[in-house]
Amino acid sequence: MTSLTNSEKATSTFTSQLLPTFKRQMFVYTFFRRRSHFPSEPWSTPRSTTRTRLEGDIVTLSTSTSTGPCRETLSSGTPLNGRRQGERNFQPPLELIHRLRSHGIKVRGHNLIWSVEKYVQGWVKQLTGDTLRHAVQHHIQDTMNVTRGLLEHWDVNNENIHGHWYEQQLHDPDYNLEVFRIAHNADPTMKLFLNDYGVVSSGQGTTKYLAQAKQVKAANLGLFGIGVQCHFRHEADPDPDAIKQRLDTLAQAGLPIWVTELDVSVHDQDTRADFLERALRAVYGHPAVEGILLWGFWDVRHWRGPNSALVKGDNLDLLPAGRRFLDLVENQWMTDETHVLSQSRDTYTVRGFHGDYELHVIYQGHDLANLTKTFTLGKTDHTINVDVHV
Repeated sequence: MTSLTNSEKATSTFTSQLLPTFKRQMFVYTFFRRRSHFPSEPWSTPRSTTRTRLEGDIVTLSTSTSTGPCRETLSSGTPLNGRRQGERNFQPPLELIHRLRSHGIKVRGHNLIWSVEKYVQGWVKQLTGDTLRHAVQHHIQDTMNVTRGLLEHWDVNNENIHGHWYEQQLHDPDYNLEVFRIAHNADPTMKLFLNDYGVVSSGQGTTKYLAQAKQVKAANLGLFGIGVQCHFRHEADPDPDAIKQRLDTLAQAGLPIWVTELDVSVHDQDTRADFLERALRAVYGHPAVEGILLWGFWDVRHWRGPNSALVKGDNLDLLPAGRRFLDLVENQWMTDETHVLSQSRDTYTVRGFHGDYELHVIYQGHDLANLTKTFTLGKTDHTINVDVHV
């Protein structure tokens, strides 16, 4: 809720217009898996209108070798997610990160290490004891130093309730805590995340994940949030009640929750739009959820194929799911209000969606740019005073 006050007497009627720049920092999208499908300057191509609308204000760059939008870039610069030992080429991902940031798009990192055995590189599997520990430590420190100040989050040890290769290789059941300690010491300002699946889209690991979150939080190792993947089964209709119950459980950790990898998989396009909306409404409406990431949206490069796409073809034509998504984030979940104030110290109150806003004062049809104010509306009330001299 925001209160806006005109604190000076005006000689004529003026209009105060509250416009959202973004809302609730909620929607975040991945890029494509192959560099050949990433134009050198995508915002200048004919597809830019739809693409920019769908990309939102944050994207995720993946370090993984098997999936993820930057397969040929970030993976070659991070040897624990690279093909061969000793490869340290950060230039391609850094160029991409800087290009994204130059367009006002924030970036989060995924992931520092991955504990599921099939995703651990062959050369890493040959390491043991202190040699393995030193390799992990060097990798994390180097990666975080190179990306310092450029990323919003890091997923630290991906899918650790499902994979325990490092703990087993080192005979150390608490090695996950050591990984967080290394990352936190490398950059104490970085927001570190857990990230796992089967904890919201299904409930098979929810309780176990809560216990892990509480453990890492209690160790005071920089854990900022809980990342929950929401890959709903093929043709599965998301159950809002079950989703809420699982989010309620995870919220007991007292940490922000980010839906890090959301998608549905449905052949019928209208049903896909319905299922996507159902899932989005369920997670969006939970007070502990601070962000939502769509894990792909383009039929050409979606990791689950065309049945999960929001757009299709080289022109990124909107599918029903894409139109439904944009209606939610650009219309239904936006706060855009206009009020006419004519008296000294007029006040009005706005109930708005969380997020970043601009307040514009319009007098005789002209936007008084010197009176424009920007602010972020969160969970607490916010008051804006506007001094008008006309």
